[in-house]
Amino acid sequence: MDIKIVERIIDFHASKSDLLNMALVGRAWVPWARYNLLRDAEDLRFDSFEKLVGFAEIVRSPLHTLPRVDSTQLILDAQPSVPGPIRADAVNIIGDALLSYFSEVQITAAVSINLDQLKLGPGQCSPFPWTSLLSCATLTHVEISATLPSVAVLANLLLALPHLTSVQLDVGYTDLSMPTRPSSQISQAFESISLGPRGYDIFSWLALFPAGCVPVRSLALTISSEGLEPLYAYASSQGSQVEYLDLFIREDRTPDLPEFLYRLHHLSEATIFLNYSQEFLSVDSTIEAIILAIVDDDLENITFFLPPQAGGKEEEYLLNVAANHYLSVMLQSKREGGEEGEDHVNDADYFYEEYCSIAVYGRSWVTPYS
Repeated sequence: MDIKIVERIIDFHASKSDLLNMALVGRAWVPWARYNLLRDAEDLRFDSFEKLVGFAEIVRSPLHTLPRVDSTQLILDAQPSVPGPIRADAVNIIGDALLSYFSEVQITAAVSINLDQLKLGPGQCSPFPWTSLLSCATLTHVEISATLPSVAVLANLLLALPHLTSVQLDVGYTDLSMPTRPSSQISQAFESISLGPRGYDIFSWLALFPAGCVPVRSLALTISSEGLEPLYAYASSQGSQVEYLDLFIREDRTPDLPEFLYRLHHLSEATIFLNYSQEFLSVDSTIEAIILAIVDDDLENITFFLPPQAGGKEEEYLLNVAANHYLSVMLQSKREGGEEGEDHVNDADYFYEEYCSIAVYGRSWVTPYS
């Protein structure tokens, strides 16, 4: 049968079940049936290790007829669907397929790529054509858990996407050298950064922008053992833009946090998750240090979530009392002039009775990256 007739028949029968059946008619029917199956797909979704291996086996065949089509969303996740070790050659099998197939695919709205489960060799980055994302100019959300070739790859991506609004990152870098001072602007729609326990070097690069030129209003940060110097630099340069802060603290970094927090001058809401075990007095000291560093004129709410305490609800209540006391002390200091020695006692606009709400809660659930 003439191929044009085959294509007309396939185009006419547009249901998924019909297309799957027609792909079985004969080899000449397969390419167009597959193209129609994928043409209107909103998602390219390979959301398990097993699906990625199946995809890779198709793409590696010299006779494969899988078409390259543009999609709204790309989802890649190398997490196995069942517990057990991942085959040792997975990074090569899956990597070759990802590099060859996705180098020419356009994604229009969002990408979510998790390749952390693939075992990498020394100096090896996660296998994906990362620079191909630079041409996906309409992307609004990028989510990556992987090892990138360099900080520069991520920096170039942030500059290349004019409609980007949010990123969620947990990334390592094989090359930590810092890109040069950016010569172009970042997307003015860019308002949210969520960063896992790795990858803080990108904040050193963002700090190179002129003060106040990175419009990020919301930060969600997982604090572990990584050095916080990039955060200090970012807060000094761009901290005035940040209004909402979520901190997921996995290790006791009480001495290190104030230097970051006191530079966020316009915080409206802060939520602090203490994801590590502490004795009562240590928790009390951490809460005090954070309150003294974070309370500012614009703050409306600050909430702490703690692991279960040995003393149960009674200790939770005492920590609430202590937190409110520290808040009162801080506010009284401001009423009496604060650090700048100004007299604000009669300034009704500066201080009011319900200046800021504060609460401390116990919890038994697991937070992201904990």
